[in-house]
Amino acid sequence: MHSEAAPRIIKLRKRFIDFAPGIRPLSSETGSLDLFAGTGRSHALDCRPSAYLAIAEDSVRVTRDPGSLLPLSSEYPVACTFFGERSDFSGSAVKLFILDLLKGALESDPPRDNELSGVREAVERLKIVPLEDDLVKVDIPYLPDGQKGSFFKLSYNVEERSNNKVLFLLCRKPVSEDIIKAVSSGSDIVVVSDWPYAADLLSDDKTVIVTRGIFTAASTIVNRILYGDGDFESN
Repeated sequence: MHSEAAPRIIKLRKRFIDFAPGIRPLSSETGSLDLFAGTGRSHALDCRPSAYLAIAEDSVRVTRDPGSLLPLSSEYPVACTFFGERSDFSGSAVKLFILDLLKGALESDPPRDNELSGVREAVERLKIVPLEDDLVKVDIPYLPDGQKGSFFKLSYNVEERSNNKVLFLLCRKPVSEDIIKAVSSGSDIVVVSDWPYAADLLSDDKTVIVTRGIFTAASTIVNRILYGDGDFESN
């Protein structure tokens, strides 16, 4: 298992160097960085937004799609639910992640725009209020031994007629298999965003996408996978 992971880690590490501290841009026009700033040498590295998307493309994966659901059919609107503990919804990165994913649902098929009016309103609301203001507590009949915490969700468009139900697991900490299967039972597709091992706890009939982190480039790639703007294979 380690031998399989090593090449990917090395590849990502090489491409991740543009995040290194203390590196200064050579010019705003080229979007390049000088790796040897102040040393008398020069080595330019591309750090334009495409570099971030390239990293996301290497990290975001469709781990299985047993029903060949991807990309989603435009016949019905997408119902989105985000699930996690209260702390999983904190931080500007999480808010941007959710906003980008909701915008992806809106932009995927303009002709059905009227059916997504609730999502549009939610996007406008989330621009000005904290995510925590709209959280709904999830009633879980029991918590397995050792499992602590209260769980919450944000749901959009779930009242509409829909065959495309997508659950986004924002969990950053381990969650029991019972809870994972309970919250995902009504979903067609599950996006595992931060605790990758949750993917192993989902039932085999689920289409699963793993992002290995919550960041805006990942939401861009997830939208491409969901709505067909890109070529991604299951692996």
